[in-house]
Amino acid sequence: MDSSSTRNIECLFICQNEVDQRLTAVNIRHKKCHTQIPLVEKCLNPPIKNSMVGSCCLSRRLPWHCLPLCEQGAPFFHNHRHSHSKDRQFFLNCLKHATTVFQCQLEYKSRLPYPPTNLTYLYERKIDKSTKNRTTVVTVKWRKSQSADRYFVYYRRIKPPPPGPSSGDWTRIDDVRDSQTNLHNLAPSSIYTLIVLAANPLGHSYSSRPIELSIS
Repeated sequence: MDSSSTRNIECLFICQNEVDQRLTAVNIRHKKCHTQIPLVEKCLNPPIKNSMVGSCCLSRRLPWHCLPLCEQGAPFFHNHRHSHSKDRQFFLNCLKHATTVFQCQLEYKSRLPYPPTNLTYLYERKIDKSTKNRTTVVTVKWRKSQSADRYFVYYRRIKPPPPGPSSGDWTRIDDVRDSQTNLHNLAPSSIYTLIVLAANPLGHSYSSRPIELSIS
């Protein structure tokens, strides 16, 4: 087995989904895995979970041992400030690249959709044809967010709080393709809070401002 094949085997740790970032960086340095460019570029995603920020950091030639900073940001330094002095200095050397990472993160965020706005709701009582029971249907609408192709809706009851260990849990409606959705079977004489997130293939927005749904 030639030295190149041996080096490839030694550097396969980069492909692990769950790795200790400190050990990864130290191994990249000691085993010279930065020479294995195709392997590193192939395996840094998903270990760098945000592929766009990771690609930006790669294109701007961020040192290999500093790449975890692209994903973790400031916590990257916080997590290693109590490391052994040698490793601590090794990581602190990445501080001078913080501006580059920040610029990559801004570039990434500029391509995310804005949070939905103008949330409104209307509720009406209907008779379920199958059970003959009266049910409440709430229609929630919002203004479309530019560059979004789907939405995620979260809501939960806040007054009176629901009983049981799941009280306070959010109910989520996934993959809403329009700028409205319907909520069914909400409890009468209750108040719910609701937020909406816009999403596209790059990620999702911050949440909208919450609105309260008052069900009489």
